[in-house]
Amino acid sequence: MILPQRRKSRLCSVPVRTLFAPDANLRYAALFHARDHAAEVVRLKARTDERDAAHDFAHPAANGFGVEKNDTTAMRWFSEAARQGLAEAQFALGACFYEGKGVEKDTDKAFYWYRKAAYQELAEAQYFLGMSYYSGLGVEQDNTQAIKWLEKALENGLDGDRAAVARDMIRRID
Repeated sequence: MILPQRRKSRLCSVPVRTLFAPDANLRYAALFHARDHAAEVVRLKARTDERDAAHDFAHPAANGFGVEKNDTTAMRWFSEAARQGLAEAQFALGACFYEGKGVEKDTDKAFYWYRKAAYQELAEAQYFLGMSYYSGLGVEQDNTQAIKWLEKALENGLDGDRAAVARDMIRRID
């Protein structure tokens, strides 16, 4: 969708093109600016063909950024984006099920969504999938699968504390 450069949103003084910008930080800034009109912004955004539109609005709802924190609303938006195949949303949905945020805690469903995101090469999801196999949460315990997914996570750029944990788990299992 191509929008005129100078056109302003009816919601606020933010240019409409900013609400649809490819840069997530710019979109969040626009949402924060339009927080009093968030429902209208969400409605406008959802009308676009962007695959990640729902995901973009789940994070502010989950974290209370620019809108009231609401786990149920975040869950609804993550679900929509996950069904559209967005790996980051699938991972976030898995975390919602794992933690019981906006939904009843369900490790089987958490595993299902982590696996969908992991097959799309999302390192964080691969890490959680490996840890699920290691601990037997949502799946039968399987050290071979745990090592496989933890190694994939490291290959795909997992870093920080989780990378250190993954390396340590691989050493322990071997």
